[in-house]
Amino acid sequence: MKKVKFISFFSLSLLLGCASSGYGPNGFFFTYTKLGLYSDAPKGNIFAKACTHSILGLVAWGDASLSEIRSNTEIKVFHTLDLESRSIFGIYASLCLEATGSP
Repeated sequence: MKKVKFISFFSLSLLLGCASSGYGPNGFFFTYTKLGLYSDAPKGNIFAKACTHSILGLVAWGDASLSEIRSNTEIKVFHTLDLESRSIFGIYASLCLEATGSP
């Protein structure tokens, strides 16, 4: 009986697509979108990316904040900010903040 419940829960989670980035349109089987958030000039000469990840909507990890990008790069002035969203069968999802800037 436990095995049937687990298989039912797993099947339902696949059908509902539990893992979602939450931004932009979502496809049932696969999603890859890029949304522009901010731009004040041509792209800067430094590129950085920070991501968060989720599996089945049950486990999530990562830091996709501007402070994370600022602490790991030399970017002091941001020129562009984009959100990159991916989802695969509702099992895996990621949301990344991509930034360009200058020191």
